Amino acid sequence: MTPPLVHGHITRDATTDEAYAILSPFGSKEGVAAILKQLALPERPLIQAQELHMPLLQRDYQPETTWKRMLRMVITSNSWQSQTSVPSRSIKQLTVSDVPALKNL
Repeated sequence: MTPPLVHGHITRDATTDEAYAILSPFGSKEGVAAILKQLALPERPLIQAQELHMPLLQRDYQPETTWKRMLRMVITSNSWQSQTSVPSRSIKQLTVSDVPALKNL
């Protein structure tokens, strides 16, 4: 089992030199909740979180607009396949005509 983590990072915007914080929790809900209670949370972070952590973050944060959903791939130690175990397949470059099918995923 992966221990819970809450990554925080302060980054400077290259165009304005303003600092902003990135908050990215990962792990069990209980573990992330315990960590969030102990952190000095940034006032206006960029939040990258899994849906299961959103209720925890909404205790301390309310978005200026609606939360924007972004789907990402996740690879676990169980789902990982070594490149040598995957049969060779041809690669097709996507084009604009593929956009409707991608939007339907």
